[in-house]
Amino acid sequence: MFTAPESAVRDRMLSARHHACVRLDAIDAAGGEVWGYEGRTLSGAVTASDGLAWLRLVSEPDDKAGGKLWEGPREAERSVPPAVPRPQLLGLHDWSADG
Repeated sequence: MFTAPESAVRDRMLSARHHACVRLDAIDAAGGEVWGYEGRTLSGAVTASDGLAWLRLVSEPDDKAGGKLWEGPREAERSVPPAVPRPQLLGLHDWSADG
């Protein structure tokens, strides 16, 4: 866990979190922000239609979208055996804004 990034990145990511909550019909749950390195990720609890969930945002320029940071959750869902306890991946949604 890292500290919040500079204000411009923080504001952009919080705006993206709000956008994601609207698109996913989720409500931002109290509990704080969990920041990744240099604000590349922002995670935290949300309340979804079927209960409490975890929302993770990843932000990179379009030309850098990919690799472990981007593909990690999908690959973990595919390759980790179901017997290993972990949160269920409910879905993935990509969008692009301002490059």
